[in-house]
Amino acid sequence: GAGQQLFGTTTESAGSFDSSQCIDNHIAGEISLVPAPAVIDSTTASAIFRGACLARNGAGGAARAFFGWTAGNYRYTNDITAAAPVFATATTGGSGNVLDITTDGTNVYFAVTGGGIWYTTVAAPGNLAQYNTGTVVYHRLVYDPLRKLLFGIMAPSAGASLDRINSGGASTVIYDFAQGQLDAIDNYAGNIFVGWNTGSAFAGNNARSVVYYYNGTNVIEYVDMGNGSQVVGIKAAFSNIFL
Repeated sequence: GAGQQLFGTTTESAGSFDSSQCIDNHIAGEISLVPAPAVIDSTTASAIFRGACLARNGAGGAARAFFGWTAGNYRYTNDITAAAPVFATATTGGSGNVLDITTDGTNVYFAVTGGGIWYTTVAAPGNLAQYNTGTVVYHRLVYDPLRKLLFGIMAPSAGASLDRINSGGASTVIYDFAQGQLDAIDNYAGNIFVGWNTGSAFAGNNARSVVYYYNGTNVIEYVDMGNGSQVVGIKAAFSNIFL
């Protein structure tokens, strides 16, 4: 650690380094290996899914976790922090395979290959029921806790639209990019950030990426990533936007 920048100067952090590689440097006065990943659940069937989320069941409640799982199913546990979490399987209600999951703390919302947004409750997870109407396929979801609204971006096969998902009704189009594809979405400080790409950089073409944000009224350009790029993920954390 000689010459390495420290995390801070307070009593709690004075002995902690601000970065590491495979070393746990967060405990003052200690250096240890980062724990190896542990398998807590598995399946012999093909795991066909994307997405996971964590939801507390009320103040101080158990940390319930939800995962996409095998074809037509999702998996959940009532307390992911338990030494040996107990998992259960429920169906997507015939809506297809899981593409993404998010929560508002009361309900858990699923984007699925069969179209529409489907949901269950945090308090009593079970087979999914449809939340909105229609069969538009969304592949990424985010919940805005300030406006208490659910947003989704269309799967590339369905279009390139940022939509507000409405309970019991059709979705509201916030902005239709008309071309290209939306591959990433997240919420920060009441703004919905999306990554718009002209194509797939992984396919070897000279794709261009632009990150936009929706402030509740307008969709505004945030940063142009230029040619030869593709934004495939956006994560807001520690007062920063990570791409």
